[in-house]
Amino acid sequence: MKEKVWLVIHYSKSFYRANDLPQAERIVEKCADVLKRFVETQDDPCHRTWGYLEYTRGQIRRQRLDYDRSTDAMQACLWHARAKLEWFEDQPQQETPRNGPSGARKNGRGPTPFGAGACLGHRLDSNDAGIAQRGAPLCCK
Repeated sequence: MKEKVWLVIHYSKSFYRANDLPQAERIVEKCADVLKRFVETQDDPCHRTWGYLEYTRGQIRRQRLDYDRSTDAMQACLWHARAKLEWFEDQPQQETPRNGPSGARKNGRGPTPFGAGACLGHRLDSNDAGIAQRGAPLCCK
Protein backbone atom coordinates (compact mmCIF):
# COMPACT_ATOMS: atom_id res chain seq x y z
CA MET A 1 0.00 0.00 0.00
CA LYS A 2 2.88 2.35 0.78
CA GLU A 3 4.20 1.94 -2.76
CA LYS A 4 0.82 3.00 -4.12
CA VAL A 5 0.94 6.16 -1.99
CA TRP A 6 4.41 6.93 -3.41
CA LEU A 7 3.08 6.39 -6.92
CA VAL A 8 0.19 8.80 -6.33
CA ILE A 9 2.56 11.41 -4.85
CA HIS A 10 4.62 11.18 -8.03
CA TYR A 11 1.39 11.47 -10.02
CA SER A 12 0.59 14.70 -8.14
CA LYS A 13 3.99 16.04 -9.23
CA SER A 14 2.83 15.83 -12.85
CA PHE A 15 0.07 18.31 -11.99
CA TYR A 16 2.58 20.44 -10.09
CA ARG A 17 4.84 20.56 -13.16
CA ALA A 18 1.87 21.37 -15.40
CA ASN A 19 1.06 24.25 -13.00
CA ASP A 20 -2.31 22.74 -12.03
CA LEU A 21 -1.57 23.46 -8.38
CA PRO A 22 -5.09 23.04 -6.93
CA GLN A 23 -5.34 19.52 -8.37
CA ALA A 24 -1.82 18.66 -7.17
CA GLU A 25 -2.68 19.87 -3.66
CA ARG A 26 -5.94 17.88 -3.60
CA ILE A 27 -4.07 14.71 -4.53
CA VAL A 28 -1.42 15.30 -1.87
CA GLU A 29 -4.09 15.90 0.79
CA LYS A 30 -5.85 12.65 -0.16
CA CYS A 31 -2.50 10.84 0.03
CA ALA A 32 -1.96 12.22 3.53
CA ASP A 33 -5.41 10.99 4.55
CA VAL A 34 -4.80 7.48 3.14
CA LEU A 35 -1.35 7.34 4.71
CA LYS A 36 -2.71 8.33 8.12
CA ARG A 37 -5.77 6.06 8.05
CA PHE A 38 -4.56 2.91 6.30
CA VAL A 39 -0.77 2.71 6.03
CA GLU A 40 0.88 4.19 9.10
CA THR A 41 1.26 1.81 12.05
CA GLN A 42 3.08 1.79 15.38
CA ASP A 43 5.67 -0.61 13.94
CA ASP A 44 6.12 1.39 10.73
CA PRO A 45 5.55 5.13 11.23
CA CYS A 46 6.26 5.81 7.51
CA HIS A 47 8.66 8.69 8.18
CA ARG A 48 10.24 8.54 4.72
CA THR A 49 6.85 8.58 3.00
CA TRP A 50 5.61 11.39 5.24
CA GLY A 51 8.82 13.32 4.54
CA TYR A 52 8.40 13.02 0.79
CA LEU A 53 4.73 13.97 1.04
CA GLU A 54 5.58 17.06 3.12
CA TYR A 55 8.35 18.00 0.68
CA THR A 56 5.88 17.80 -2.21
CA ARG A 57 3.32 19.76 -0.20
CA GLY A 58 5.97 22.43 0.47
CA GLN A 59 6.84 22.70 -3.22
CA ILE A 60 3.21 23.19 -4.16
CA ARG A 61 2.64 25.82 -1.47
CA ARG A 62 5.82 27.66 -2.45
CA GLN A 63 4.64 27.76 -6.07
CA ARG A 64 1.32 29.19 -4.85
CA LEU A 65 3.33 31.91 -3.03
CA ASP A 66 2.16 30.63 0.37
CA TYR A 67 5.61 30.91 1.91
CA ASP A 68 4.65 30.47 5.58
CA ARG A 69 2.82 27.19 4.98
CA SER A 70 5.55 26.10 2.56
CA THR A 71 8.16 26.62 5.28
CA ASP A 72 6.02 24.64 7.72
CA ALA A 73 5.81 21.74 5.27
CA MET A 74 9.57 21.80 4.63
CA GLN A 75 10.24 21.83 8.39
CA ALA A 76 7.92 18.82 8.74
CA CYS A 77 9.92 17.10 5.98
CA LEU A 78 13.16 17.66 7.92
CA TRP A 79 11.53 16.45 11.14
CA HIS A 80 10.51 13.20 9.44
CA ALA A 81 14.04 12.76 8.06
CA ARG A 82 15.47 13.04 11.56
CA ALA A 83 12.74 10.80 12.99
CA LYS A 84 13.54 8.17 10.34
CA LEU A 85 17.18 8.25 11.37
CA GLU A 86 16.29 7.86 15.06
CA TRP A 87 13.81 5.08 14.28
CA PHE A 88 16.45 3.26 12.24
CA GLU A 89 19.04 3.57 15.01
CA ASP A 90 16.57 1.99 17.46
CA GLN A 91 16.16 -1.09 15.25
CA PRO A 92 18.37 -4.13 15.94
CA GLN A 93 21.47 -4.20 13.75
CA GLN A 94 21.67 -7.04 11.28
CA GLU A 95 24.94 -8.72 10.50
CA THR A 96 26.11 -7.93 6.98
CA PRO A 97 29.43 -8.50 5.21
CA ARG A 98 30.09 -4.76 5.53
CA ASN A 99 29.29 -4.44 9.24
CA GLY A 100 30.51 -7.82 10.48
CA PRO A 101 29.16 -9.50 13.59
CA SER A 102 29.77 -6.60 15.98
CA GLY A 103 27.97 -4.00 13.87
CA ALA A 104 31.13 -1.86 13.68
CA ARG A 105 32.25 -0.87 10.22
CA LYS A 106 35.76 -1.62 9.04
CA ASN A 107 36.84 1.99 9.47
CA GLY A 108 36.14 1.75 13.22
CA ARG A 109 33.07 3.96 13.30
CA GLY A 110 29.64 2.66 14.23
CA PRO A 111 27.09 1.54 11.65
CA THR A 112 25.26 4.12 9.58
CA PRO A 113 21.80 3.52 8.12
CA PHE A 114 22.43 4.73 4.58
CA GLY A 115 25.67 3.01 3.62
CA ALA A 116 29.26 4.09 3.90
CA GLY A 117 29.70 7.45 5.55
CA ALA A 118 26.19 8.81 5.11
CA CYS A 119 25.07 10.05 8.50
CA LEU A 120 21.84 11.87 7.65
CA GLY A 121 21.56 13.59 11.03
CA HIS A 122 24.89 15.34 10.65
CA ARG A 123 24.22 16.16 7.03
CA LEU A 124 20.96 17.91 8.04
CA ASP A 125 22.61 19.76 10.96
CA SER A 126 25.53 20.94 8.86
CA ASN A 127 24.36 24.52 8.39
CA ASP A 128 22.28 27.15 10.16
CA ALA A 129 19.07 26.45 8.25
CA GLY A 130 19.26 22.73 8.99
CA ILE A 131 19.11 21.83 5.32
CA ALA A 132 21.76 19.73 3.61
CA GLN A 133 24.01 21.49 1.13
CA ARG A 134 26.84 20.46 -1.16
CA GLY A 135 30.06 20.10 0.72
CA ALA A 136 28.36 19.31 4.02
CA PRO A 137 30.04 16.62 6.11
CA LEU A 138 28.63 13.19 5.34
CA CYS A 139 29.36 11.29 8.54
CA CYS A 140 30.36 11.37 12.18
CA LYS A 141 34.04 11.52 12.99
